[in-house]
Amino acid sequence: MVEGEAIYSQAEETPVTIGPGTIVSIAKGVPSRLEILSPFRKLATVIPKP
Repeated sequence: MVEGEAIYSQAEETPVTIGPGTIVSIAKGVPSRLEILSPFRKLATVIPKP
């Protein structure tokens, strides 16, 4: 996250509040949810398998 605030949950894990500086790793095929709490900007990096 670059700016803003959201609640992130993945599969059956406990939801966490994320904000600027937070790094989230999302595995392929794992259900996740992002509840936006304020306007935000994010930076996404995709790392392909070799």
